[in-house]
Amino acid sequence: MKKRILSALAILAMAANVFAHGDVEIGPNGGRVVDLGDKAPSAEVTLQGSNFVISLYDEGAKKTVPATAQTLSIVHKESGKKLEPKLVDGKWTVAKPDGKEFWLILTLKDDASAKGRTGRLHYDEAVCGDCKSPEWICKCAQQKKAKK
Repeated sequence: MKKRILSALAILAMAANVFAHGDVEIGPNGGRVVDLGDKAPSAEVTLQGSNFVISLYDEGAKKTVPATAQTLSIVHKESGKKLEPKLVDGKWTVAKPDGKEFWLILTLKDDASAKGRTGRLHYDEAVCGDCKSPEWICKCAQQKKAKK
């Protein structure tokens, strides 16, 4: 019985890994687009050195737009710790937490009184077997769309 359960769990884990990167959208700067709901803009997260850079992304114009009055909060899900993003030149910068795989919860407010819009980023350094990119910025889904 234990072997069956372990085998089933192993199969589910492999299937989850195969399909985990299928819906990743890559932004104009090569980063991961984080959906913040129906209302534009979305966020694009890139990794520059040991820092994440989060910029606002206007999906209609396919370009980055500078942050102005917006505020961004980020929580490292596993530890529950709030990260402290700094706004520099219209983009937020925050130190990448330790680890090869974790979740970040991003909440964007258009101004101090606005309701927050939340998005989630699964950071995973494992390399995709197909496109050879880290899973968190796997290009497979976009490459398949481009071929159609």
